[in-house]
Amino acid sequence: MLKKALWGLFASLLFAAGAYAQNSADITGAWQGTLSAGTIKLRVIVRIAKADSGWSGKFFSIDQSPDWGAGAPLESIDLKDRNFKFRIPAVNASYEGTLSADGTSISGTFTQGARLPLDFQKPTEDSEWKDPSPHAVQFVTVNRDVKLEVLDWGGTGRPLLLLAGLGNTSHIFDTVAPRLSGSYHVYGLTRRGYGSSSVPAAGYSADRLADDVLEVIDFLKLNKPVLAGHSMAGEELSSIGSRQPGKVAGLIYLDAGYKYAYYSAAANFPAAPTPQQLASLTPTERAIMEGAQRYTKIEGPVLAIYAFLDKTPEKDQEAQIKAFEEGVPSARVVRIPYANHFVFLSSEAVVLCEINAFISGLSSGPAGTRAVPQCSPSAASSSSTGGLEGDWQGTLSVGPNSLHVVFHFTKSSEGVYSATIESLEQGTRFPADTVVNGDSVRMEVKVVQGVFEGTLNADKTTLKGTWTQGASLPLELKRR
Repeated sequence: MLKKALWGLFASLLFAAGAYAQNSADITGAWQGTLSAGTIKLRVIVRIAKADSGWSGKFFSIDQSPDWGAGAPLESIDLKDRNFKFRIPAVNASYEGTLSADGTSISGTFTQGARLPLDFQKPTEDSEWKDPSPHAVQFVTVNRDVKLEVLDWGGTGRPLLLLAGLGNTSHIFDTVAPRLSGSYHVYGLTRRGYGSSSVPAAGYSADRLADDVLEVIDFLKLNKPVLAGHSMAGEELSSIGSRQPGKVAGLIYLDAGYKYAYYSAAANFPAAPTPQQLASLTPTERAIMEGAQRYTKIEGPVLAIYAFLDKTPEKDQEAQIKAFEEGVPSARVVRIPYANHFVFLSSEAVVLCEINAFISGLSSGPAGTRAVPQCSPSAASSSSTGGLEGDWQGTLSVGPNSLHVVFHFTKSSEGVYSATIESLEQGTRFPADTVVNGDSVRMEVKVVQGVFEGTLNADKTTLKGTWTQGASLPLELKRR
């Protein structure tokens, strides 16, 4: 209830759409349009391809997700005469429209509870909305006939290969990868079953997914790369670290060192999914979950970064962290408080500091002899004691419900502030129009029609004010 009240209907638009139809007309390609409701505007893209009988398709809400590759399938795609429609069962949404006579636009209605006008246009090369991240794209064939998308952000130095978590593609690293390419040659791999990679019926065991990674390393002729994996990619890291540790220089677990990556009878985090949760998974997600294996020995240099929403982790999470710490003595284990699961986005400065320190120390001898990097959140952030710059943590509360939020402030050389507001539980981050007048702060998040107005206290450690989004809620933030 709180999330809906705070972020509105459109937080549920972080979704995609799926695939079946019969018709002879050609509607393949990209279609783009803007959903509008008052001041809220969201750009959406539908990509349609020919299938064995009709079409397949995906739907992308590009202003709400940092992952440009993570669309989800459409269902019941249909075009009769010029009447076009599809359904999005995952979010109980649908679309119906009319294709123009020249086949370049569709006028219609998007329905998700409310009915909203949504017109699509077939873009030209110049007008098409494109992923702004500076990467090249290629496809590598593994396991005989499975094509995997590989992103290449360039750079010089040691190769660094980034692996996405469950449900994401390598585009989830679009923001952080360019910040690493100044020191390393950075690649990203989209695992089978996701994004533009092939979706075979089988091959989703942890070891097979890790073999895909090894085949890509061989194809690209990468000499002992460092692997960095988020979330479920921890199982691919551990598979390689237990079976082929000599193929890589080091392993970086980005909130990925959980039971699917390291098994201990003394820990069980995260808990096994309930039957209802399993039923809600896509076939690919279910196959990956069922293909999990138990890894108890991981060799080589390891950096394991853990994120938790509050000051300390929950009991079960801490038990898993300690099990990893004790079971993988070569690992440097880092705990980052007030961070969400996408820790490389919510705590980018700390994560980059840890990655750089870890990789620079790989040539400095065994783990016990390497210098321990100093990358505490306070040391790595851009906060200062004299202004707003840096990160501020607070909690929005309505009755028994609470939502952790973080305000991220930066200041230009001209003294102009910019900011984003992040909801840790929801994994969302929105830009805020920010006005600072002395100790008074006003921030407007247009995409969710929310406004914060507050005042910085005398010692610059507390920002106290009100968040208004329909209702007004008190919000006090402390400097992190």
